[in-house]
Amino acid sequence: MYSRSDSIHEGYEEPTNINDWLDCPKCNQKPWVWIFDNGSYAKCCCKHKYKRANVSSESVGDVYRRTGSAIEYNRNNLRKAWNEYVLNTNV
Repeated sequence: MYSRSDSIHEGYEEPTNINDWLDCPKCNQKPWVWIFDNGSYAKCCCKHKYKRANVSSESVGDVYRRTGSAIEYNRNNLRKAWNEYVLNTNV
């Protein structure tokens, strides 16, 4: 378990399979995630709110609107987007 920053919305929660998520290159913590029908976000707990990592991916609602079905939705896309952000960020 890790601590939530006071400025992280209470809808965010610890991701499943947390060891598959890379640590933020700025604060060295795993992200918090908020996944709902119309959104999919990962955010770290960096102290400075304007320098905090905030990554998103296509939501299940977006996939449904785009294709007419949710079959193509990949629940791992947010983790992949977060890990890509981490690997491509220079601190």
